[in-house]
Amino acid sequence: MHDDLPHLLLPPDIHQPDFCLPLLELDVLVDSGFKSPAILDTGLQIIIIQHDIVQSLGFPINRQRLIEMEGVNGTTNWTVGCAENLPMQVGDVTIKVHMHVVEHASFGLLLGQPFQKAALLRFEDLPNGKVEVSVRDPADLSRRTYLPTHPCTGHAPAVKVISVHEPPLPPPSSLIQSLMQHLFLPPPPINPATLVLKYKRVDKKVRPVPTTLPEEFRNLRRIPEDPLLSLPPLPTHPPDFMPSERLTQECLDKLALNPDNFLWPEEVKLFQHILKLNKSVLVWTEAERGSFSDAYFSPIKIPVIEHVLWAHKNLPIPPGMLEEVIKLFHKKVASGVYKPSDSSYHLCWFCVKKKSGTLHIVHNLQPLNAVTIRNSGIPPIPDQVIESMAGRSCYSMLDLYSGYDQRLLDVSSCNLTTVQSPVGAVRLTVVPQGWTGAVVIFHSNVVFILEAEIPDPAMPFLDDTGIKGPATRYELEDGGYKTIPTNSQIRRFVWEHANDVHRILHRFLCTGATISAKKLFLAVPEVTILSHKCNYEGRIPDNSKIAKV
Repeated sequence: MHDDLPHLLLPPDIHQPDFCLPLLELDVLVDSGFKSPAILDTGLQIIIIQHDIVQSLGFPINRQRLIEMEGVNGTTNWTVGCAENLPMQVGDVTIKVHMHVVEHASFGLLLGQPFQKAALLRFEDLPNGKVEVSVRDPADLSRRTYLPTHPCTGHAPAVKVISVHEPPLPPPSSLIQSLMQHLFLPPPPINPATLVLKYKRVDKKVRPVPTTLPEEFRNLRRIPEDPLLSLPPLPTHPPDFMPSERLTQECLDKLALNPDNFLWPEEVKLFQHILKLNKSVLVWTEAERGSFSDAYFSPIKIPVIEHVLWAHKNLPIPPGMLEEVIKLFHKKVASGVYKPSDSSYHLCWFCVKKKSGTLHIVHNLQPLNAVTIRNSGIPPIPDQVIESMAGRSCYSMLDLYSGYDQRLLDVSSCNLTTVQSPVGAVRLTVVPQGWTGAVVIFHSNVVFILEAEIPDPAMPFLDDTGIKGPATRYELEDGGYKTIPTNSQIRRFVWEHANDVHRILHRFLCTGATISAKKLFLAVPEVTILSHKCNYEGRIPDNSKIAKV
């Protein structure tokens, strides 16, 4: 078909097309004190300089102006800061540029589009195959300086800017503030709830992978022995409290039992005796925290599909909180939550302050969630939990201490959670909070432990377990209450509730779970569950919700 077409021959003086051309390098003088080859990359959005160079020059770095960069393999890294208005001399022309500082790089300087604009850079391809590079002097635009260049022999990575963290703007002057108050109407008030709830944009939402779960990743659950076989009965005449090494008088006082004087004296002694029988299930500190027994649950294997390893770099830790962050990591390592890691994985992490003011470590698990096989389970419906708890004679609330930390990870999955911390590379030994399967698996484990107690008297919701008292207080016509036959100082509904609490605490004790003593409520007339108050009369929204309305 093509035989009858004339052959197209290129003249000998026209170059054949190139498959690949190297980037160009030129010599620059930074801050009149450091001479270095710099790579020209006109497709780059920023100018990058290695941290060691800036440090040797003693030039200040603005550590509030940060940029997140993404490489060709999808890995992301944050810059250390920005060296602003840094003088740079090319040939005999001096300009000022902003250079973004990186910790480690295979090059010293990478000159992108901001350099091209500041120096009025021009490229001209010559017939001999060479490229002529010239700049204009900003002080004398009529003067153009030609720069000697040579092919780059080093490695320059492809970089894309994906997010920028700008420092806050300085406050306006009093004059400007006055003019704005008189000339412009004030902006509408910002809804605090909007600021709190906005975690990440919808397009950044990561969803797990819907596919078949291999059998090796299934979580095994079993009851090795009926825990009620070892349940000690409660005495109808409870003894006086005797302090022990685990439950001291000081610890008992911190629990503040009977804050509303709802219980009678004999009933207080009864619940003190219940706490003493189940003292090992109560913890006050991270070091005392337990974990679900392997006899009941197999360690969790995170089901993942084939993927490329991730290695992400953290934002710098603010100097003011560095010491507190290091103490927190030491505390987690001592309790066994973290262990040293040699993995190639690196997740990002950051710290947030709880309502109590203490720091909490948050792992950015988006890379892990994106390759995790989806668990089809769902948590319970909050309204059903609240409705089932309303209108009861009394309540007890149990909060599992650092609940997710009580479920162990299988060794084969620990490396997936590796982070670079101030105390070195560490990996989690427990289920990471924020992992897409954590909520469903943890809730199903608690339901498995309390299966015989659900829905009455127990109603668990993730790491919180509400225990309902009887639906009636067995009131008498004279205004009194029915009591148990062998002790007129213990009301019948309190006795029934005490046996329920004792039995549920014992079930948790047998599995190795631990309850936060600081968040324990026993036999109280009213509790707040999922922002609703539940009491003998029914349920009403919490005061904080009413105030917002």
